[in-house]
Amino acid sequence: MNGPQIVLCSIADEELSSVIRDYGFELYRDFTEVPAKKVENIRIILGGGVTERENLKKLSNLSFVQLSSAGTNGYDDSSLYANPNVTLATASGVYGDPIAEYVIGGMLCMGKRSLANYLSSRGFLFNRSLAMDSRMDIELSKACVGIWGCGDIGKKIARKLRALDCRCVYGVSRTGRNPEDIFTESYKLENSEELFPYCDFIVSAMPETPDSVHYWNVNRFGQMKKGCIFFNVGRGSAVVFKDLQYALNHRGISGAVIDVSEPEPVPLWHPHRFTRRLLLTNHSSFYSNYNRDRLITLFISQFQKHMLGQELENKVILSK
Repeated sequence: MNGPQIVLCSIADEELSSVIRDYGFELYRDFTEVPAKKVENIRIILGGGVTERENLKKLSNLSFVQLSSAGTNGYDDSSLYANPNVTLATASGVYGDPIAEYVIGGMLCMGKRSLANYLSSRGFLFNRSLAMDSRMDIELSKACVGIWGCGDIGKKIARKLRALDCRCVYGVSRTGRNPEDIFTESYKLENSEELFPYCDFIVSAMPETPDSVHYWNVNRFGQMKKGCIFFNVGRGSAVVFKDLQYALNHRGISGAVIDVSEPEPVPLWHPHRFTRRLLLTNHSSFYSNYNRDRLITLFISQFQKHMLGQELENKVILSK
């Protein structure tokens, strides 16, 4: 490797750039900007969209990849990299607050007939109806909420619900642990179906794993409380959408708020857009004016920790 080492960074920020250059690195925003003779000098990637995946095989000296997404999005596949010892970390923690606020906003909207029926009467959201029946006046202080997925997003949803005096907030995860006593009770995924008849709201915030793909199917929708409102802010692959549509159309559940789906983005005239009592928001729950600041803070912290050989946050073990 000849010449200065290189960092590819997706964010243009004066403080972040200064920290990187203080360590003697050259800084580029995109792989295509790097001269061919310098490609082997790329050592660190901060953020997504700076290079195509196939280029990772060319980066024999790459040691650290910090993603800007909360999930790995396939970057945990070791076969992508020329260096089998590359370190990978996600941006878990950056998007939890806006997603939690989105969920609570959806609960207040869909759980109150006056709000949902007003949106319907004004012709919002194309020509599908959000009109709710008398079962739908749900007070958060009397509600039971089940959260499938107890990572950063699930924990932040739970904290905000507890602050709003929600009656009970159940957490469901692979291990069944209750970190920091955030949840009223916690359950292992394998035992969680006993919660279905009691939950006024069910929130899917699960990462994509073999256990979560198509987890929400006709059998599980059929076990839910008839007045339940279902949320998906995890992965679109978790839901069998024809089964969700069946549950909504046949009053198996009372409503749904879907931010992530299959396909994504949802085509303009797709059946998802015309399913009654379905609020579809096309992967925007994480939007916030403060995400960029949180990412910059994370990038600086992670970069410095990597350079000092310290333990990183959100480190991911690569799959073989």
